Amino acid sequence: MKAIQIFPHWFLNQILGIQKIHPLVFLCLMFLLFYKSFPLWIYHFDPTAALPDAGIWTLIALSILVYLILLLLSAYLFKLKMKWLGLPTYHTMVSQFNTLTLWQQYVIYWASFALLLLAAIGCLIAIC
Repeated sequence: MKAIQIFPHWFLNQILGIQKIHPLVFLCLMFLLFYKSFPLWIYHFDPTAALPDAGIWTLIALSILVYLILLLLSAYLFKLKMKWLGLPTYHTMVSQFNTLTLWQQYVIYWASFALLLLAAIGCLIAIC
């Protein structure tokens, strides 16, 4: 199966002079180019159109930062509580995770993902 390419290799090599570029970097550059040129396209069709405030990116970055801080704080408090309650260490619990059946591991992964997603959405809603 062949991967879909946005620009052919000859465009990058001959016109831009770039030999190799990471796909993620290329995608970010294309998104930035689209983001900067989008107002020109919109104003061409409707001069009275209003665009979202450019300061929203600062709020999104702040919400990501708050989310990561809360994630680290909850991990620290979890380890502190484990030590205070006299429960096994975090390493012991993780090493015994493989002894669970497949569906139990799946439920734990799903619950962890759901809680992390809800925490991220909560941080985004609280900041924005």
